[in-house]
Amino acid sequence: MKGLNLASSAKSLLAMGFCLWLMLFAQGAWAQATSLKAAYDLVDKSSPLMQPNANFVGEQEAVAILNQAIVDLGDTEPMDDLAQNEWWLKRNYYRAIVTDINEGYNVPDALTRSQFHLYSLRSKLPADLNINLQSIFSNTVNMLVQ
Repeated sequence: MKGLNLASSAKSLLAMGFCLWLMLFAQGAWAQATSLKAAYDLVDKSSPLMQPNANFVGEQEAVAILNQAIVDLGDTEPMDDLAQNEWWLKRNYYRAIVTDINEGYNVPDALTRSQFHLYSLRSKLPADLNINLQSIFSNTVNMLVQ
């Protein structure tokens, strides 16, 4: 009798574990789908990224421009919370694009991927900060157009 109850309990625990796993998976898929839609909202329809004949700089020049932008941000963090978080976001965002280019992506593809990096980095900051992601993305795209 004890063996039967133990087997029944084990089945119940497995079923509950599977249901929990399924719920977590569904929640993660929903979160990913909504963040993908939000990332595409960053791109203004008039952006050079949306124009098939846009003339982007080469990969080496893009890396040099982004590295210079990181240097221009400076090494000292601003004192104001908003400025400090925006400084951190831009620095890490530029580094993410440089990493993508160094991994073999061309400039337009690296910029497309960078939208997700930007949202990922933003999610690590306090939610109440008013940081304009579209402005950061747009300025970055414009830096890399000839």
